Amino acid sequence: MPNQPHGDILRTDIAIYPKRTGLHVAIQQGAAYASALGTVEFDIPWDRLIAPKADMSFIPNQWGH
Repeated sequence: MPNQPHGDILRTDIAIYPKRTGLHVAIQQGAAYASALGTVEFDIPWDRLIAPKADMSFIPNQWGH
């Protein structure tokens, strides 16, 4: 959010876990921006994290790779 006051995000403020659609990230309410924004959540699609034709055999099949 450009031109908005923000704080530093610490590892303890972030929850990260895999989902079928990608890596889910949740930033704790009030960790970076005003608490009015609530918890900031988003998914990073697997195809943005893993190179094309990469060996993905380490990822369980149920995650949908």
